Amino acid sequence: MSNENSNGAGRQGQNANSHTGSVNPFNELGFWQFMLVSTLTVGLLPWSLIAVFLLFGSQVTKNLVSALVQDFVKTLAAVLLGVGGIVGLVIWIFWY
Repeated sequence: MSNENSNGAGRQGQNANSHTGSVNPFNELGFWQFMLVSTLTVGLLPWSLIAVFLLFGSQVTKNLVSALVQDFVKTLAAVLLGVGGIVGLVIWIFWY
């Protein structure tokens, strides 16, 4: 049995079936690094996205927008859960 795929490259690691191009590098940034990138990007819209597109290409721009949307959804979910928990706690304390 050979451990090679159709293009002759050996497969290693847990991500052997996926290619490295599908990994979003913006999702690998730390909290403070991504906070800086997202603050500058959102603060300078739309010029920041135009500059990223012209300097780095469409794939990097897609990765950046995807990471920003994912971060927004996670933040919105955390805020809604937090507010819902506080409202639920206040209702539980004063209602019962």
